[in-house]
Amino acid sequence: MTPPQHEEFAVAAGGFPPDGNLLHAPPYYAAWDGIARDLPKLIPCGVRGAVDQLSILSTDGLELQDELRWAYVRLSFISQAYIRGGETPGDVRAHLPPQLAVPLVHISKRLGLQPVISYAATCLWNFRCESNNLSKPECIETLVTFTGTESESWFYRISIAIEARGAAVLPALVHALQAAGKCDYEPLVPALRELQCCIKDIIHLLQRMSERCDPMVFYNRIRPFLAGSQNVAELPSGVFYDRGNKEGEWKQLRGGSNGQSTLLQVFDKVIGIDHGSNGVGTANFHDEMKEYMPAEHRRFLEQVERQRTIREVVMSLPAVPDIRAACDAAIDSMYDLRSKHLSVVARYISVPSSKSRSERVAGTGGTFLNSFLRQARDNTKAAKV
Repeated sequence: MTPPQHEEFAVAAGGFPPDGNLLHAPPYYAAWDGIARDLPKLIPCGVRGAVDQLSILSTDGLELQDELRWAYVRLSFISQAYIRGGETPGDVRAHLPPQLAVPLVHISKRLGLQPVISYAATCLWNFRCESNNLSKPECIETLVTFTGTESESWFYRISIAIEARGAAVLPALVHALQAAGKCDYEPLVPALRELQCCIKDIIHLLQRMSERCDPMVFYNRIRPFLAGSQNVAELPSGVFYDRGNKEGEWKQLRGGSNGQSTLLQVFDKVIGIDHGSNGVGTANFHDEMKEYMPAEHRRFLEQVERQRTIREVVMSLPAVPDIRAACDAAIDSMYDLRSKHLSVVARYISVPSSKSRSERVAGTGGTFLNSFLRQARDNTKAAKV
């Protein structure tokens, strides 16, 4: 298997977030940057007017991968603000004008992404960290937000820190699988113990969400901008991506979701946690989320999927207590992580939705959250050796 640092898969030493971030694109695209950075001021008084003044800019000047990412972040944020940022509550538009739709579609295609806001836009490519200490959210700066609030920035920064912490264990997992393919099982136990330690640290980071992210601010002010146009009542036909000259296409797309993180899917695939055999809809959702991952990350995940899982290796061996215990301990940690995620969802979505008298809670990705997450947790428990 190709090591995670391989350039082909754009998985840098720091994990799925890139080693560095482009802070400035060519001056020709300064208008995109200006509107994106001013969204907290523009949204309350009318962001659509600012967008209407834009010209359709050619994407030919975006040659580097970092430049494409820079543009994708800004265009996807502006597009969400245009669709959902009306001056009155509930003022949603099902039309994306050509000055946003045309470049967003072109750039997304070059990146292998859907033309909509995603986890890559909000987290992976939307930060800078001068200290290079990505595992500490307080050392990270978010570049583009909808609200300008600490709650929104902290929400993204926690996710970035989780990605960075998880990256540290990827080389050990890959090495263990490579060695097992050659009938060398000695690296399995150290790798599984390292994964267990890593997941415990990720749980700790997840628990830090409450330090600076207010649940009511998240639910009422931030979350609406992350919603997509699939399974959304106010956008029954999706969004019309206008190419101009009365041409265009209706699209129904998922919104930004942490389910689009490649990291946790890699953990599941490496260990052997199956979301298809006894889950209802969970396998399909996990597969669909790949379409919202950067193309190079998706290729890395697909390469992982072609390998034997650690669980399959362990089950094929004679009953070796140390290896089986290490495998079950890692699975228990993933179960604990999903249980903690459920409690975070309860605090940030279920409780605020009950106060807002919402009946059934859907995720920004378009799933019914609680039942989906419980099933994913149950699938994890079922994987124990």
